[in-house]
Amino acid sequence: MFLIKHITTSLQLTTGFISKEENLNRTNEHYNYFESLLTGRDMHLDPFLGQNATDRFREKMFPAQIIKDASMAWCVKNLDEILNASRLDRMLLVCGVGHMLYSHGVPERILQYANNKELAIVQSKEDMLRIACLPVSEKTLLLEDDGDDKLLSVEEITAILKDAYGGAEYDAADICFLYEEERHEDDDDELIRNETQTTYDKVGHTAHLLEAGDLKKAHSIMRSLHYTQEEIDHVGLDAVNYQGVGCPHRHVDIEEGNVVLDLGSGLGVDSLIAAKAVGPTGRVVGIDISGECVQHANRRAKERGVDGTAGRGVQS
Repeated sequence: MFLIKHITTSLQLTTGFISKEENLNRTNEHYNYFESLLTGRDMHLDPFLGQNATDRFREKMFPAQIIKDASMAWCVKNLDEILNASRLDRMLLVCGVGHMLYSHGVPERILQYANNKELAIVQSKEDMLRIACLPVSEKTLLLEDDGDDKLLSVEEITAILKDAYGGAEYDAADICFLYEEERHEDDDDELIRNETQTTYDKVGHTAHLLEAGDLKKAHSIMRSLHYTQEEIDHVGLDAVNYQGVGCPHRHVDIEEGNVVLDLGSGLGVDSLIAAKAVGPTGRVVGIDISGECVQHANRRAKERGVDGTAGRGVQS
């Protein structure tokens, strides 16, 4: 618990990702649901609110889930204040069912914030529309009847929903979409892999044109993702080849002498930052699907004097 409190304090003070008043409160009902997602246990057969649930995930994984819930709810609360002026706009929050079913997670925290602000758009559960999507196996919703397709009856669909979410008394969601996942002949894994590799090879082929990149825009993007100025300065002109969608360095303390594996290393920008952290006694290995990106990362690492540490990519 000390580690979780430390992480929470850090998020509150340095990033603003969650409320300064957030204390990561959580309920047994929520954990009962969370644990059932991980173990496959039918929580609806457990009348004692998780008495049969294992405590295996309670102290580490569950608090991490709560941090994500708190972060999303805090974002909604801040947007709520912006949209509150007109009260005409509405927000759509897309998240996994583990963050919203049965009003656990994000919805319950949104309501906590609403209780502290009288003019909030979201004042009660009635101001939210909780939508769930439930995948079912192929040919579940259409039955063959003497050669003709036949839709399931309301009773049959209700039985599917009850089996997945319990009865109406559990109040899992307001609307649920049932859908079948169809696999088409052109959904070939190897084809998708080859197309992805070809696309990123094109990026890697022109990555050496550093002077042609928009360095100012690259720095702006990296700052918005919470890279430090020291990290941005260290990357230098290579920042124009930044391809990330987040800063992994804020989630781990890399120390001198560490060995770091950078999966999906791309053009090696994060590997360069990690290489500085591990120092001459450490090592950074980058793995990427694109051979062109790997070659560029290796070349830049050598040019910058960190050959054998950063950018040592291998084509997966």
